[in-house]
Amino acid sequence: PDPIPDPIPDPIPDPIPDPIPDPPPFPKNKNSAMALWVIGKPAKDPQNIPEFIAWPPKGFVRRQVAYERWSFAIPTKKNNFTDFSKSTVSVNLNGAELPNKIIYRGNSQEGTDPTLVFEIENFTTSGSTFKDQNYSVTISEIKGAPKSSYHYVVKIIDPYRLDPITINGSSKLYEDSDRNYTFTPIKAAEKYELLIGKPHKSSWIEGAEGLNISTIIDNTKKTYPLITASIAKSGTSSFHLSSHDESFEINREIIPSENSNIEFDQLFRYMGNGTFLSLEIRNDTGPWTQLWKRYGKHGYQVFVGDWDNFWSFTSVPLREFAGERIRVRFRYEYESGANWSPVDGDDPNEMGAFIDNVRVTNSQELQRLSSITLGADQTTFELDSLPNDEYWLQIKAKISDRWFGYGKRKIVENYKGIRPELRIDKINKVAEELLEIHVKSKGIKKLILQSSINGGKIWNNEQMVRPKSTKEEELLFQIKQISSSIIYRVIGSN
Repeated sequence: PDPIPDPIPDPIPDPIPDPIPDPPPFPKNKNSAMALWVIGKPAKDPQNIPEFIAWPPKGFVRRQVAYERWSFAIPTKKNNFTDFSKSTVSVNLNGAELPNKIIYRGNSQEGTDPTLVFEIENFTTSGSTFKDQNYSVTISEIKGAPKSSYHYVVKIIDPYRLDPITINGSSKLYEDSDRNYTFTPIKAAEKYELLIGKPHKSSWIEGAEGLNISTIIDNTKKTYPLITASIAKSGTSSFHLSSHDESFEINREIIPSENSNIEFDQLFRYMGNGTFLSLEIRNDTGPWTQLWKRYGKHGYQVFVGDWDNFWSFTSVPLREFAGERIRVRFRYEYESGANWSPVDGDDPNEMGAFIDNVRVTNSQELQRLSSITLGADQTTFELDSLPNDEYWLQIKAKISDRWFGYGKRKIVENYKGIRPELRIDKINKVAEELLEIHVKSKGIKKLILQSSINGGKIWNNEQMVRPKSTKEEELLFQIKQISSSIIYRVIGSN
């Protein structure tokens, strides 16, 4: 008989795949959190324990980290019995006593360095005109410490500001003028840049129209576009800021007048009550200065559509910057609380601040004509011939990898022809009633002899002479003197 075949084995089933894990949840407007645990052997006792610990400390301090609240502590390694219960604080600035209030008196029983905390009333280090400040601090009537009183000086400075570079030379230039200028050097400067600019009247509005605006510097994270086309006060677009430390800057050199205001429209949607939009101004020599800000109003829970239903018009005066060259930016900053910055899946246009129709009224704009690099050891330069107009000269310095702001501006007016000069050389009485007035003039096309019988309140034209040349020339006026009370003068006109 035929052999019986082997049975066909059952097919091997496919392996069951592992379940696909759920993706990690995306955060939805939640603040990040972190826990830090430090493990290690106790440190050895520090060497060179300071006499005291103060904030701001003795010596130089950046103004960006100095606030109204100050503190003073005695290290426990120095003494374990310090008592500030009866202590007093004296703070002097430029010889004047500053009012202050002690808000905390620590002692050695708390397990930390005994600390005295005080606040200085109306303390500020902001503003475009900030100058270095030396605060003299005295802490007195301390019990149980190595000394009963301590004195130190806090020198608050702005490390981003140099002494202003001043340009010296003629303010009016003619064909025969000395065109050489000098400037005050900066010791550590590696090189300088001379800016030549011309102010001109300008009328502009930044309305966010168009996708590539050359007059806007975008300092956002680019996660969401700065310009949105779905919300606008006028036109089709507006500027939109919705994440911490984002800003945009108007790339114009603006020169406000006494009557200038910066005007803009603003609209808020979901925005935390610890988040604000600010308007900031910076001049040539100072940091960004906050002129205006507005906080949002929302907590962690909101009602749908609980936001601005209408645009708000805002106008901020710029008189304190009159005649200066400034730049403008809008900045969005989160401080605390609910962070309504958009994340994946959110509609970004439901969050943040919208800005439209930005302009500065009654102002000029500085047109940059040229920039000239000057060497580190160079303290002079010569100005080439320019068309007849008014110009601004400014110099900035580079130290290490940083360019500092421009120094004081030098306004120069350029004129056609040679420098006009006019002087009365001598006056002679050649007869009983005849006067001769000898005049020397240069660069003047017309000379007029005038007289006044009422002490100069009203002047009458007596004679007119046209010099033959614009070069220096001697001219003679002869006039019959009818009264000793008459006064005379010679004026020039071009």
